[in-house]
Amino acid sequence: MKVGFSGRPSMRAPRSAVVVQSEPLTRYVDVCNNMGLGCLEIPSALVFGKSGWRNQFLAACTGPMPQRVPAVSTSPHVEILIRTRADEVALPRSINAAAPGQSALTYLRHLVHMSGGRIVTLQFRASRGFLFEQSNASPSLGAAPLGLVVSWSDQVSITEAARAVRRSRQYMMFPMVHLDMERGQKLLRALVRALTVCHRENGGGGLYVFVSVERMDPSTTKALPQELRILMDAASEFEIGSGEEVGVIFSGQGGEVRAVQMARAVAYQRKVQEAVAVGGASSSPRVGSTVRIRDVELGMDMQYAIVPPEMASATKGMLSSESPVARAIIGQQCGARVEVSAPGGTVVYELLEVHD
Repeated sequence: MKVGFSGRPSMRAPRSAVVVQSEPLTRYVDVCNNMGLGCLEIPSALVFGKSGWRNQFLAACTGPMPQRVPAVSTSPHVEILIRTRADEVALPRSINAAAPGQSALTYLRHLVHMSGGRIVTLQFRASRGFLFEQSNASPSLGAAPLGLVVSWSDQVSITEAARAVRRSRQYMMFPMVHLDMERGQKLLRALVRALTVCHRENGGGGLYVFVSVERMDPSTTKALPQELRILMDAASEFEIGSGEEVGVIFSGQGGEVRAVQMARAVAYQRKVQEAVAVGGASSSPRVGSTVRIRDVELGMDMQYAIVPPEMASATKGMLSSESPVARAIIGQQCGARVEVSAPGGTVVYELLEVHD
């Protein structure tokens, strides 16, 4: 699972010693690496300016070798998506539209591909008209595909986007879910349906899920909201069932913070799963360890994975490293007994097993 966000990274990006046309893209990739992210959606204006796809494309193709746009190869693990708008490329409103609009989008898609971007993304709304270029346009062959990002609460747009994908394999459709509108089981059902439908319509291949986050309360930034746990679990189950990787891209205020939170949670979840699969024994617990402890008074055994606070979930056996129990057992040897203060009095736990 890849996790990222939409926008310009807030962390200062290191500047390359050699100034080339794709320098901003390379620097954004370096920032994502530092934050542990696997994908990033960037507005086209941040990389190519506000207009002039044709001129920039021709300059990239005909300029001297040092001025050509090199592919971003510094980090093959970070996938770049370039976001555009319908008015930026003057998309035609029917399959029989005139060539100028089609050429503008074709140039943009080629330029994105040459610059190291993977997909051009466009927020798709059926209310704005049926927008896509001619499916038999040969100049589009080899260019970056166009990903139609569809709000999963807009059934009309879902239907129209699916029709566009069926007519031309140059296009893909990706779902957008809104965390301020969908919660709990409603969110889970929407995610399962969205992943299934888009995977089928796209004819397989990796998927991106776009997540619109609500305005953040600063007091909640240290905790991973339940909705993000549902998102992470749904994406993981889809990956297991389909064998395809899912990218999760957050947008809106707080999107970067949520992306970093979820990326860390995914990394630690992967680490815990690998540790459990290997089953290697260790002498003392630490963050990332799986432990079995016993409530001495009740004689009850419990198993937990010790994880960072933002990933903690008692119902899923994820014990925060900042919790009293974790603090008491971290660094202890198997067989040790520790006392933990609780509202009902002191509880004695015995550390039975530790696995890294």
